[in-house]
Amino acid sequence: FRVRPVLQGETGGSESNLDMSVSEGGNVVPFSNASDVVGARRDKARSGGSSSSDLMKLFKNLPKNALFSKGGISKVSLSDAFANIDLVFFYASAHWCPPCRKYTPQLVKFYNDAKRFHASNPRAKSVEIVFISADHDLNGFKNYYATMPWLAVPFDADTREHLISWMKVTGVPKLMCLDGRSGKILESNSVGRALDLTRFSKMIK
Repeated sequence: FRVRPVLQGETGGSESNLDMSVSEGGNVVPFSNASDVVGARRDKARSGGSSSSDLMKLFKNLPKNALFSKGGISKVSLSDAFANIDLVFFYASAHWCPPCRKYTPQLVKFYNDAKRFHASNPRAKSVEIVFISADHDLNGFKNYYATMPWLAVPFDADTREHLISWMKVTGVPKLMCLDGRSGKILESNSVGRALDLTRFSKMIK
């Protein structure tokens, strides 16, 4: 499965997000377009009501039902990973992608700040991020994931490509925000929008 940064003029590129871009070989490479409508994309099976099991179902065939954590040093079960989590983010990204490497530190700051805030304010919304690699090889995945503090789908798991397809990833980085309690998509792509916990928290009804 291959994806790449979206080039200006192609689907996914726009003038509005060129300020969050880098130059590569003379071409402006913007991040994937941000979502225009909150909750615009809903799975039909979820339209009549959802539960956390809908989120778990997305990880079908995940080896031992476990995600990587701590940069790959350890693993955590799906049930523990999403227990009492209000907001779940799927982060499709790759080490070979310059905009991704620029965006990841911003996301790390958001994640660490959100974790600290929730620790000191238990009533605040809890956050978890899952890295879904679009890297071309295992070494690229390992080196990139080592820089991240959140969870990750194993690179060699079929689940990874399934999630990339389910997210409809055509350009990276892409950050999808989901309701951790129901599995409902709250924002199909948060890249290019403010990484603000208050903004995301207001999406949960």
